[in-house]
Amino acid sequence: MIDFLWAYSIFLNEKQNGENLAKRFYQIGAEYFLRVSDTLERISRNDHFLKKAEDRINIKQDEKRAKDMNLTVLIDKQADEKLQRLQRADWRALPGIIQNSKQELKREN
Repeated sequence: MIDFLWAYSIFLNEKQNGENLAKRFYQIGAEYFLRVSDTLERISRNDHFLKKAEDRINIKQDEKRAKDMNLTVLIDKQADEKLQRLQRADWRALPGIIQNSKQELKREN
């Protein structure tokens, strides 16, 4: 909840950065889904509760949608390696807002 309020405060002050943060949040979620989707598919075959949801879940289709998701730039290729690692690890580290890996994520009061 706090993250969403923080992102909204960014949006109120700078609409484009706020929109890019929201896009980044969903795009990084899609990348996470891709990392776990194979495991989820294997588990769903043997899990009684997931098996009941099979008619509502299409993992292969969701994988394709996640791979096709390209809403915003996730990693600043011009940044140093430390900052690039931070950008890979934290959806809040939006290129353009965070200029170096030691900078705190600015939260408005």
